[in-house]
Amino acid sequence: MKALLSIIFVATLYVNSYGQGIFHYYTGLILPDKDAPLRTDRLGLDLYYGSWLDMPEGIKYSPFSVGVNVFRIYDIPFGHSPIGIGIGYGLSSHNIHHNGSFVHFTDSMSGKEMVDLVPNPENYKPRKNKLSINYFEVPFELRFRSKRKPNKNGEMKGPFRFYPGFKIGYLVNIHTSRKDAAGKYKEYNFANLEKFRYGATLRVGFGKMSIFGFYALNSLFKEDNPVGLQSFSIGVSFLTF
Repeated sequence: MKALLSIIFVATLYVNSYGQGIFHYYTGLILPDKDAPLRTDRLGLDLYYGSWLDMPEGIKYSPFSVGVNVFRIYDIPFGHSPIGIGIGYGLSSHNIHHNGSFVHFTDSMSGKEMVDLVPNPENYKPRKNKLSINYFEVPFELRFRSKRKPNKNGEMKGPFRFYPGFKIGYLVNIHTSRKDAAGKYKEYNFANLEKFRYGATLRVGFGKMSIFGFYALNSLFKEDNPVGLQSFSIGVSFLTF
């Protein structure tokens, strides 16, 4: 999945630099004025730290549990006002390093297959133990930004950005990776998963760099599962506009 994200990032950067993008011919429901700000699609990258809000007892996660979002978003300003919207698509990849193991069992009452996350024994310390989660996502943002102004050297600076939003993602891949003295192991089969993830986002910053945050409104596993794993993340965002 890392290779796929890299290919998409390079391809998107190429199109952003040398092409018009897939939203180039979209003008919205109302045609813009001739001198209105340009409506166009842009490239973005989020680098973040993330974990779970409802972590099971005894489970600890590494501060190096980092993730990346690569996305293309269409910027639609409302005329000459500082308000607009953004909508697009992208991929997210997150590796969560932790000290637990996923246990699969069948519930005696419902007969459904369930998944639990339990701490590893204290004498068992694998060299690598992580959960990798990848989503295809559709972000939407309400955009408030100040006007760009020249500095003392005449160079344009800004603008200040405040972008609250929402995104929904579809789970395209999930697996565990473990490496210990006996060898390497990967597991792909998880039951009782929520295929869709949705939640609130926020970008606040100046110029091309912003602080980024995401708060999931649902969990990785369904409500009847012993463990939910509701995610959150915070990091930095780089925009090409």
